Amino acid sequence: MPSHGSLWLLAWIAACAVANPCPTTQTNTQTWQLLDKSTAGFQPRDGHASATFLGKHWVVGGQTEPYTTRQLIQTTRRSDVWSSVDGNNWVSIIDEAPFQRRYGHTLTVFNEKTTGPVMVLMGGFSPIPANDIWYTKDGVSWTQVSYIVPWTPRGWHCAFAHNNKLWVAGGSPLNNEVWATDSVVRGNWIQQPQAPWPVRAGHSCVNHKIKNSTLGDNSTESTVVVLAGWGQASQMYNDVWSLDSTNKWNLLTEAAPWPIRAWTAALSFNALSQVDAILGPRLWIFGGGRIGNGVNSMFTYSDVWVTRDGVKWQGTSSDRLGQSTAQWCQVTEGDGQVCIGKWGHTVLLGTRNVADDHVNVCGVDCRTSDDVTYLGGTIIAQCNSSHAPPGGSLSTTRVGSVYQVSTTFSDGCGQCNTARYYDTPTVPAVLLIAGSSGDQKVSDVFVSTDFFLCELDGKVCSNQGYCARGGVCLCDPELAGDYCDQTAPPSTAAATSWLALMVTVTLMSNL
Repeated sequence: MPSHGSLWLLAWIAACAVANPCPTTQTNTQTWQLLDKSTAGFQPRDGHASATFLGKHWVVGGQTEPYTTRQLIQTTRRSDVWSSVDGNNWVSIIDEAPFQRRYGHTLTVFNEKTTGPVMVLMGGFSPIPANDIWYTKDGVSWTQVSYIVPWTPRGWHCAFAHNNKLWVAGGSPLNNEVWATDSVVRGNWIQQPQAPWPVRAGHSCVNHKIKNSTLGDNSTESTVVVLAGWGQASQMYNDVWSLDSTNKWNLLTEAAPWPIRAWTAALSFNALSQVDAILGPRLWIFGGGRIGNGVNSMFTYSDVWVTRDGVKWQGTSSDRLGQSTAQWCQVTEGDGQVCIGKWGHTVLLGTRNVADDHVNVCGVDCRTSDDVTYLGGTIIAQCNSSHAPPGGSLSTTRVGSVYQVSTTFSDGCGQCNTARYYDTPTVPAVLLIAGSSGDQKVSDVFVSTDFFLCELDGKVCSNQGYCARGGVCLCDPELAGDYCDQTAPPSTAAATSWLALMVTVTLMSNL
C-alpha cells in the first residue's frame, strides 16, 4: 500500500481551481475527435493489425470491400503497409508486401536479440489459416523466417511480448495453445503448459502494469491480460485472465460486467495523472461484437469499460437508448448519423495537442515525499493551465517543545530537487483506428480528448466536478474519486482541495 508519506503528500495536493475557480459548465464535452485527414488515407477495413514502432503508427493488411489487384485478381484481403507520425496523415509504404494478403493476423513489436527491435507479423487468414512469420526492422523491408514454424496455422489469435519472449495464444481453428520464443529470427518456439482458459479466438491480449497500492505494496508487476473472445458452438466470453511475471495464469473474473463479446480492442493507458503514478495505469476495452442478431451478421458494441486490476470494471461511455457518447460509433446512413458500434478495429497509444496550448507537469526529478514514486512529467490538474501552479506556503509544526517551519506545495509534485514544473504542448491519447460498424467498413481514425478520461456512464466527472486540462476531474467539495463518484472522508473534506479528495479517497479504497 502507499506509505504514510505518500498519503500525507497526496492529502495536501491542491488544484489551482481553489485560487482560480473553475467555470460552472463546460461546452463541447465530446470524448473523441475525428482526425479529419485520416479518412483520405488507407481504404476502409477491419481485421487489420496495428503497432507503434520507430516513432510511427503502422497499419498492415486487413479486409476491405472487393477490389481488383494488379494481377487482376478480385479479393477483399490486403497486404498493404501504411504509417503515420500523428495518426492523421497516413503514408502508403507498400501497396503489396511480399507476404500474402490477409486479415485476422497480429503485428507485434519485439526486442529481437539478434537484430534489435523488430515488428513481427504472424498468422491470419490468407485466405486459409496461416502460420508464416515475417519481421521488419524499418517497416519497408520484410523478411520471412527460414525455419518451419511448429505451431499450427491460425487467425484471430493474439500475440504479445512478455518476459523477453514473443508469445502466441489461441486463435482459429479454435485452440488455447500458448507458444513462446526468445528469438523470432532463430525460432526456438516452445509450447507452454496448457492454458486454463477455454479455447477461443477473437480475444484480446494486452500488456498491463499493476502498480503500488493496487498490489498492496509499492511494487510494480508486468502482466498480460487476456479477455473476451468466441469459442466452441459460437459461445462468447467476458472472462478476464492474467499472465503474471512468473508466467502463471490467474483468473481475474469469470464474468466481467460488460456483455460477452469478441473482436474488441484493449489498451493499457498511462494518462500521466498523479493518480496513475500512484495506482498505476488504467486498462480499457472499446466496443467489439458478437456473431449475428437475426438482422446483421455482426451485432456491434459502442461501449467503453475501464479497470486498474482486471477485477473491478466501470462503464465510462453510455450507449443507452441506442445513442453512444463514443463518437467513433457513428456512421452515415442516408442523411443522418447513426450510432452502430464497431468491431475489428485497433487501438494504439498516441499523443494529442492540448486545447489551451500546454499543460503544466511536475519537474523531471520530482518524487513523492517518501521517495517511492516518480512523479516527473505527471500532469498538474488546473482549470486553466495558462496560470502558473500555486507556489509554496509556510507552515509551522510543533515537534515536542520545538516549532519547525517548513514549506508545503499544493501542486502534487512532492519533493523536487530542481524546478517543480515545466509546460508541455502534448499529452498522451488513444487512437482508435478503422474497423467495421455493423456491416459497413470504415477508415476513420479517432483520438481521445480530455473528456474521455473524465467520463463515467456518459457523464463528465459524474456532473459533480470539472474536467481539467489533461483529463483529470477536479471534484466539487465533499466529493472524490477518479470520476467524482465517491464521498470524501469527513476528516479531510474540509481541509483538502478537490484534487486532494480525489486522490485520497482513491488511495483509501485500495488500502
